[in-house]
Formats: sequence, structure tokens, C-alpha cells
Amino acid sequence: MYGKDLNELLNNDIISSVAPKPSVELFPEGSNTDWIKPGRSFFTWLSERYQRKKNDLKTYRFYIDKASELGLEYVLVDEGWYSWKSQGKGNWEILSELVDYAKERNVGIWVWKSSYERNNIPGFDNVIFRTDFIKRCAEIGVKGIKVDFFHSENYFTVQLMEDILKDAAKYKQLLIFHGVNKPTGDFITYPNLLAKEAVRGLECVGGEDNWAPGPPWTVHNTTLPFTRLLAGPADYCPLHFKRFMPAGTTKAHQIASIYMFTSPMLIFSCDPQDIEQSPAQKYIAEVPVTWDETVVLPQSKIGELALIARRKGTTWYVNCLNGEKEMQLALKLDDFLPEVVNYKLELVQDKKKKNMVEVLKFQHNSSKAINLNLRSGGGFLLKVIPIEP
Repeated sequence: MYGKDLNELLNNDIISSVAPKPSVELFPEGSNTDWIKPGRSFFTWLSERYQRKKNDLKTYRFYIDKASELGLEYVLVDEGWYSWKSQGKGNWEILSELVDYAKERNVGIWVWKSSYERNNIPGFDNVIFRTDFIKRCAEIGVKGIKVDFFHSENYFTVQLMEDILKDAAKYKQLLIFHGVNKPTGDFITYPNLLAKEAVRGLECVGGEDNWAPGPPWTVHNTTLPFTRLLAGPADYCPLHFKRFMPAGTTKAHQIASIYMFTSPMLIFSCDPQDIEQSPAQKYIAEVPVTWDETVVLPQSKIGELALIARRKGTTWYVNCLNGEKEMQLALKLDDFLPEVVNYKLELVQDKKKKNMVEVLKFQHNSSKAINLNLRSGGGFLLKVIPIEP
């Protein structure tokens, strides 16, 4: 992929142009097929408040309640649910009751599953087990499955992924593939595949000196939008404010990251209370997962600054991730706004002293630059709303 600048590179359409189109039989309306519904989700995997009880039913009901209050569409149930037993009830019956509890609150349930045999539970490489598993999920109302631990790009594994995608489509199940190779246009051919991991995401925090080596997170995060994410959505699981918050990044950086690492299935890794207690709760809860237009602003530089404007309807969101160096930024709204007009702006930025965020609201004319001071590893989110004449 190439382009004359980063904006042209990010908007390159070669993958969607050359990937095989979806099967009309499996996907009558392509990516607009009615049961394919992108959304945001909570996930207990990186929970800090509930680390010892992250597979407890009480914890999941709490997560569902909070997802409902914040308007999130999904909650992902992690490994361990397959061994649930209680008062004579088996795992599927208990899961079915949890699905019903979530449905009453307008929240959908996803479940985690290993692609291979694990803890004496067959994997999806077992055709009979896979078909029965997916069918049961559909019968009780599960919306999607996060399939993990592929760890190979050999022929068998790639074919297995395609078989899973086809079987899931027959039963109207959405999918995420984790522990897997990067997208290859498969999400175009099979629009029920909402994301693949293939990225050093937040679950790798703390592993710089052992199992997950890599560059500083400030460099890593300002590189991804122009490298890995060109291939397709990543299951990065962004947003954390505590132990799993990458070293060198600020809370404003973390908030902006959910607008930067966009995905049709956007899974938040933080505890629900951390969102509730944030001054930026509104902007976390309202983040879109599909966009109408994306513009890379000219100050962006791979590994140093990612500055991107995205439009949903008539509203724009400018999201910024800064690298290691502090800098002063003159943000020009007319680099992406179609005409000179007055706008209402809502800015989420780092406070000057402590690692906290503040929200500022003001009006601005698009012909004037906005001067911003960026901390090392900092960032900001700017919501731009046109004012009707």
C-alpha cells in the first residue's frame, strides 16, 4: 500500500477493492446484513477490581448493568464459563440465564472460546464440537464468539478460520479472532468477522522485558495507525487508567486511543467504575465504532504524532496521540472542515500537573488555529459540532 501522504495511505482502498466479495447466500446484504451489528463491549480480562472474581456471575451481572447504563451494546464473557455449575444447572443453562438477564437490559453477550483443545474442552478444529457449540450459542441468544489461540499462519489454520467464519455465518454469529495473523481482506469477504488481534495491545503491558517485547508505548501507539491498522481492525482492547495503562502515556492519551484504534467491535479493558469516575465519561460512552469519513492531519508523523479527524454524521472528532517529545501544536480546523463556519468545541485534554483530564467547552471559528500544549505521551480528543446559522 502506498500514498503521497499519510492521509492517502490511511484511506487506501486496495483491500476492499481486491478482496472477494461476501457470499450472497451467507450475507444477503453484504456488510449491511441485518444481524451484523458492530458495538462497544466490556471485558473482565484486564479487570483490576475483580481480578479474583472476573468469572463470577455476580461480576458479569454488574458489568451488564454498567454496560446498559453507559449505552454499550455488549459484554464479553471470558474463559472459565464453560465449567460453570450451580444447583444442578450446567454451563449452557447458566449462560442462557445470563443472556436473558442481559437482553432485558438491551445488552448482548459474547463468549470466549479457544480454537484448540484446552483444559479437556475440545477446540473448534473438531467439526462436530464446533458446529454444536455455534448452534447452541445461536439458540440461547449469544451474539458473538471471540476465538483465541490460533498462533499460526499455516494452511490448516487459515482454512480453519475460514470454516469457522462460514459456520458462524450460518447461525448468525459475529466473530473476533485473537492470537492470530493480521487481516488479509477476510473481514471484507466475511463481514461477521469484526476484528482480529494481530497487535501488541494492552494485555501486553508489563511484558517489555519478557514475553511481549516492543518499543516504548508512546512510539508504538503513534505508529500503529499508519502500519498495522492499514490492514484492518485490530482487537487492541484499549483504555486503561491503572496498572494496565501503558507506561509513558497519559489518561487523555488513553481516552483518545479509543477513537484512534477504531474497530467495529471495540472492547474496553478498564473497569466500569473507571469510566464512571472520569470527567470524560460522556466521550468514552459515545464513541462511534463505524465512521463516515477519516482525514489524517498534516502534522502527523509515524512514531511521533498521530493526529486524525473522523466524522460521524455532521459531528467531527479530532483524536491525538503524542509520542515521546513534548510539543506545541497549532491545530487548524480548516484542514478537514469543508467550509468556514462557527463550531461548538468540546476538548478533553491533560491537566497541567497531575495525570488527570479536564473538559473544556467553547465556540470557535474554523478559520482560526487552536494552540495546544502536548505532554510526552499525552493526547487529546476534540469534538467539533457545527452551529446552525
